[in-house]
Amino acid sequence: MPKAEASDPEEVPMAERPFGTAWIKAEIEKATRAAIDNPTDENIERYILLNRMARAKGNRFAERVREFAAKDPTLDGIDMVEANAARQDRREYAQDQRAAVLKELSKDIGLFFVHEQGPFARLQSRTMERMKALYGTEVLEVSTAGAISRHLDFKRADFQAAFSLEGEGPWILAVHKPTEAVELIAAGPQAMSQMEKTFVYSASAHGWLDPERMRAALGMNDPIDPLLKHADRINRGAAPGATESSEDPVEALLNAREDQMDYPGSLQ
Repeated sequence: MPKAEASDPEEVPMAERPFGTAWIKAEIEKATRAAIDNPTDENIERYILLNRMARAKGNRFAERVREFAAKDPTLDGIDMVEANAARQDRREYAQDQRAAVLKELSKDIGLFFVHEQGPFARLQSRTMERMKALYGTEVLEVSTAGAISRHLDFKRADFQAAFSLEGEGPWILAVHKPTEAVELIAAGPQAMSQMEKTFVYSASAHGWLDPERMRAALGMNDPIDPLLKHADRINRGAAPGATESSEDPVEALLNAREDQMDYPGSLQ
C-alpha cells in the first residue's frame, strides 16, 4: 500500500499568528480598551507589555533598515532634496521666495477681514497687522455689527457677500483690485504662517499667481523622488521593467533600477 504523502502544515493567517505585527496590533487595541475601561493591575500590565513588544519589533526593523541602507546609499535616497543636509537651505530659500511673492501680491490684492467681536477676532487682528507690516498688505477690518475699525482704499470693490456669511468667523476675503473680484479664502482664525500660505495658495487657485511661483513660495519645487517617477512609468507600461499585472511590480521596479543606474542615485 503506497505511503500517503505528508501534507504541508496549514499556514496560520497573519492576523492570527502570535506575536506577529497584525496580532500585536489587534491585541494592543483590545488591551487599550480593557485598560481604559477597567484599569486593573493586570490590564495595565498587559497594555504596557504589548506596547513594549511593538516598540522592540519596530526598533529591530529600523536597525535592519539602517544596516541594509548602509550597503546601498542610493536606495536610501541620500541624494534627495529632503536629505538633512539640504533641508534647511531649502526652507530658507522657500521663505525668501514666499516673502517676495507676498509683497508682490499685496500690490494688487487686499484682504477683507470680517469678524464678530471676541478672542478669535483679536488673534486674527494681530495676524493681519503683521501682514501689513511685513508685506504692505492692505487690510479692511469690518465687524459684522457694522463697526468699521479700519478703512483702507478698496475702491469700487463689492463687499456685500461678506455680510451674508454665517458662523462665528473670522472670515477673510481676498480683493483682487485689478478685476474687482472678491473671493472667500479662509473661514476661521489663521496663524501667521498659515495666513501666508493661504494667501499664496488662494492667489494661485484664482488665477492671480503663476503656479510655478506658488510652488517656489511654498517650498514645493523639490524634484519628485525618481523612484516614484519610474513607478508611474511602470504603471503606464511605458518604461523598461514594466510587467504584466500578475507579476510583482516591486520586483519590476528593483530590476529597472539596476538597469537604469547611470550614476549613483539616478533613476530617470
